[in-house]
Amino acid sequence: MGDTNDLVLKAAGLALIFLLGLIPFKEAGTNAWKFLFRAIGKALLQPLKQELAGLRKSIDDLGKRMDEQERRLELNDVEDARRRVLRFADEERHGITHSQEHFGLINDDMKRYKNHCSEHPDYQNMKADSAMELIEKKYKEGNFLI
Repeated sequence: MGDTNDLVLKAAGLALIFLLGLIPFKEAGTNAWKFLFRAIGKALLQPLKQELAGLRKSIDDLGKRMDEQERRLELNDVEDARRRVLRFADEERHGITHSQEHFGLINDDMKRYKNHCSEHPDYQNMKADSAMELIEKKYKEGNFLI
């Protein structure tokens, strides 16, 4: 009995589709076939659209996490530069002489630190002012390790 009902339903569905093809939909401006295929297409694509929306959200979240990671890496670089500047200045205060090349590297670190401080006023900045002043003074003196 179940097979007969399925067969009747399939035949009725095919007959309905055939009849719909003969009747134009004036309000849709097209025939029933186009309307039917569009409806089927939308139904089939709906899960794909939902999955794409989920992927877009995941990509946006990943982008935000990457931006945060880049910010942390930049901050670590700046704080490492500040530590090197402070250590270098302390060594100068203890009478340790440095090469001109080492002064050049420390000058790069001072530039990185100063630039970050000027670009990020909310950063707890300029904790190395006296150290940088000392380094600049010692550099002008020109008493380098040979």
